[in-house]
Amino acid sequence: MKRALILFAIAFSLVAVQTNQAITFRCFAKQKVSDERRTASAVFLGEAVAREYKEVQPTDPEGPVSGQVLTVRFRVERWWKGSGIDEVILYTTEIKRPGGLTERMAEDFEFQVGKRYIVYALGPENHLHTSECQRTAKVEQAGEDLKKLGAGRLPTSKSKRQSVIQD
Repeated sequence: MKRALILFAIAFSLVAVQTNQAITFRCFAKQKVSDERRTASAVFLGEAVAREYKEVQPTDPEGPVSGQVLTVRFRVERWWKGSGIDEVILYTTEIKRPGGLTERMAEDFEFQVGKRYIVYALGPENHLHTSECQRTAKVEQAGEDLKKLGAGRLPTSKSKRQSVIQD
């Protein structure tokens, strides 16, 4: 009987470990630079200059209905694809609910103010998003991307508080 319990405990712990690994690795392998640029709606390099919470504007009936969403404002330095404006507001999946509960998706990209990033975003222009699953990265880690993308272009117009959604 003891042996059966020990075998059951070992089998259960192996299943638990396998389950945790499956939850941890939710993204497939990242695409090649050329493929990511082709499928992205916008590709830019910019510095994260502010992190602010803004009231959720519910547009999706299945999305959050109340709370504040974390936004990251970027000062854009280069564009490879997209509108060409000089500032972008990126909405993350992090929602601060009434009562203090904070929720976010595991794949949400963690942006730090003062750091520079290359951002690959998907979706329509007013609802773009990015995540750890895209090639979005700190500039220091994006050497291959910068080399393959080339010089890019400078922003050509002042922003009108462009919204970019991150999922």
